[in-house]
Amino acid sequence: NALTTVTSQFTTRVSIALLITGLVTGPTAVTWTLDDTVSVATVALVFDLGRRLAGIRVGLLAALFLSVLPLPIKYAHYAHVDVLVTFTMLAALWGAVRLWDDGRTRWYLFSGLATGVSVSTQYYGLTIGAALGVAHLGWVWRHRRSIRALVRPALFLGLAAIPVGAFLVSPYLF
Repeated sequence: NALTTVTSQFTTRVSIALLITGLVTGPTAVTWTLDDTVSVATVALVFDLGRRLAGIRVGLLAALFLSVLPLPIKYAHYAHVDVLVTFTMLAALWGAVRLWDDGRTRWYLFSGLATGVSVSTQYYGLTIGAALGVAHLGWVWRHRRSIRALVRPALFLGLAAIPVGAFLVSPYLF
């Protein structure tokens, strides 16, 4: 998959950049660099969500609007925690949209883990967990599955992944 290859290369380059930045300028610059990277990834997620839900024009416009709004720019500059919670909530929503499309177990797990990371960042991140349930119901309805599909094991895996994701990022939460 081309997106996986690009993401892997991007992650490697960002890790190297963070290491060099930390060695040269100190931890504050690392925080800024990491926050800026998460902000750019948030714009990419917004683009892909818009593209999947309403077409490429909507995706491009949504990414453009997010990239020029003053508050996200300010938060990225000051290393505000809302940058990370926005990214993780959008990642959980992205996983839920993918789940709605094809119903694979990996999207249940991804959405659950992203929701858990969101919860450990800010408690209100738990609200995006509703997207997992809605996407599951949408997948059952869209593919005309039987009533037994409502209690699919993948749903319980996704729900169990929420506290796992929260614990992996913040073990002192529990």
